[in-house]
Amino acid sequence: MVNVTYGDSLGLFQRLGEVIVADLSAYPQVRSAFEGILAEQGGATEGSVALTRALMTQCIVYLLRSLSDQSDGRLPWLPGLEDPNLSQAVETIFEHPEAAHTVDSLADRALMSRSVFAERFREAFGATPISFVHNLRIRKAAGLRQNRGPSIEQVARQVGFNNRSHFSTAFKDQFGISPAAFRAGQYVGQD
Repeated sequence: MVNVTYGDSLGLFQRLGEVIVADLSAYPQVRSAFEGILAEQGGATEGSVALTRALMTQCIVYLLRSLSDQSDGRLPWLPGLEDPNLSQAVETIFEHPEAAHTVDSLADRALMSRSVFAERFREAFGATPISFVHNLRIRKAAGLRQNRGPSIEQVARQVGFNNRSHFSTAFKDQFGISPAAFRAGQYVGQD
C-alpha cells in the first residue's frame, strides 16, 4: 500500500470514505514510475524532488484514469473539478493562495452568485471556500518549511498570513506541532 501526500493535494484524498484500491497493471508505466521514485529516494541528488513529483503526477493520472473507468470508483470531489465554473475558482486559489480571497471574489471568478457558489463548493469539496483556501495555505507552508529556506515569518507572508502568531496557531491546529518543530522533523504525517 502507498500512502501519499501529494503537493498541494489539500487533503482532497482524505475525503474518501475508504482506501482506494485499483488494479493499475494495465498501465506498465506506473510500475516504471514507482521504480523511478524509489531510485530517486535511494540516492537523492540534484533534481530528485522535481523528478519524484513528476513521476508521482504520472501515477496519479493513471489512477484517476482507472477510477474514471469504474462506475463505483469516483472520487467525491471529482465532479467539482469537472464543473468549469468551480474549477475556475479552484484554479484561482491554487495559482494565488496568498491572495485575499473572499467568497464574493471566488463566486465572481466562478460566474455564480455568492450563495449558489458557496453551496456548490461545499457540496463538491466538503469545505467552505475560505476553509479550502486556509487549508491550502497551511499545506503550502508545510512544503516551504520542509525546504529549510525561509523563516517562519517569511513563509507566513508567502502563503497569505499577515500575522506570524495567527499562522503558527493555524499550522499547529493542522499538524499538531509548531512550524519550527515541523521543520526539525518532529512530524509524522497523517495523510
